Amino acid sequence: MRGGKNACTPATGGGSVAAAAGSLDFSKRDTAMLKGVAILFMLFLHLFCRIETDGLYTVFLRFQGYPLIYYFSIFCDAVVPIYCFTSGYGLFAISLKRLTWKDNGLRVLKLLLNYWIVLFLFAAAILVMGEPEKLQSVSAFVSNFFLLRSYVGAWWFLASYVLLVLLSPLFLEMLKRVNVWVVLALSLGLYCVAYLQTEKTCSPCKVLFGAQSCRPFKTWGERSSPSLLV
Repeated sequence: MRGGKNACTPATGGGSVAAAAGSLDFSKRDTAMLKGVAILFMLFLHLFCRIETDGLYTVFLRFQGYPLIYYFSIFCDAVVPIYCFTSGYGLFAISLKRLTWKDNGLRVLKLLLNYWIVLFLFAAAILVMGEPEKLQSVSAFVSNFFLLRSYVGAWWFLASYVLLVLLSPLFLEMLKRVNVWVVLALSLGLYCVAYLQTEKTCSPCKVLFGAQSCRPFKTWGERSSPSLLV
């Protein structure tokens, strides 16, 4: 971490989250580098998180009969947490000076404009290829326009991100008034509950739920895949 005029350095305070973050110094350059790492993680995850590699690339190293690179790609599934961290840190640093609902609304609008451009280009490409049925219906397109549905699985996080950004002034104001250890404990508890709820097929949860497969160890488009715990 480094200082300078571009550094996002939260101010100090009492025992709150703001006080705990007061000694941190995370610059815009650090954020850009971290986002770059996340992009590389995303590419690695989508390129190599698969078992069937015939016609795609040659595998030289295997573990338990599966491509070794497949196991490494699983750990690249940290893309969303990295972007959540960098965005949250930036919004938190801004909130110590001035963060309004209007500012966040403009941020979301700028993001949505880029998304809508991609959506219309996607729809145009589908029509040019003569496959309009893939757009399903007008209502389906409208639902995609307002992030209620998604033609592409990789777009799933956009709606969640928009909600987090819009609600960030409320969340951050609450965090400034709460002890940092309470925030960490609540965050960990919520994470565990959400993980158990959404990942009931994860191998560590087999004892609790009797599941037979593990989502984090599934390939893109595959129904099952090897587990590191086997």
